[in-house]
Amino acid sequence: MNLSIGESLLMRDSFPEYIFREAEKNFAQTQNNLHVSLDEFVDLNQVVDRVESAYIKNAMLQTSGNISQAAQRLGIKRQTLQHKLKKYSLEH
Repeated sequence: MNLSIGESLLMRDSFPEYIFREAEKNFAQTQNNLHVSLDEFVDLNQVVDRVESAYIKNAMLQTSGNISQAAQRLGIKRQTLQHKLKKYSLEH
């Protein structure tokens, strides 16, 4: 992964390795939350809730818990995100 800032290019080795380990761990947790076996019968609402909850968790991680920024990334109102955080017990 490379990051470009202006005319400077930052390479992956410019960052501490723990940043990438944490990101990979969070990605793996999100993937686990999204897994639904096609062999089991799952109510569609449960699947939608699981996906929505994972997206919200990811947005909150990416914005360091900033609700306004996370809501903007998700394309929803801040109040809607606050409601969903409570609904999925993701309040911080």
